[in-house]
Amino acid sequence: KNKVYAWSALAISSAMFVMSGIQFLWVRVFVEVWDLDKNAVTLIFLLVTGIGGGIGIAVGPRRIDRLGGFGNAAGVVRSLQELRSFSVIAVFGGVVGIACLYGKLRGKDSGYLRAW
Repeated sequence: KNKVYAWSALAISSAMFVMSGIQFLWVRVFVEVWDLDKNAVTLIFLLVTGIGGGIGIAVGPRRIDRLGGFGNAAGVVRSLQELRSFSVIAVFGGVVGIACLYGKLRGKDSGYLRAW
């Protein structure tokens, strides 16, 4: 009955699924490609996700409430537009990260990337 709740729950579930995959890839890439210590990589991952999550929990609800929240249609529209803006920024950051990883992998390439 409440579409905003259902879509929000789906988005949170999807984010947690993606975060699990990122955790695996983060450790693997930084240990194998950058030759960093696995313990340091794991600690950095925990710090980044912990600090980012803490900031999101501390700032997010206040920001959404300031935009009108989910109590009326106008507030829902403004809040979802703000969330979409954050998603676009995240996608841009992801594309930059992929480009950096590709550049690093090309530098270490032993013929695998040329096969593509």
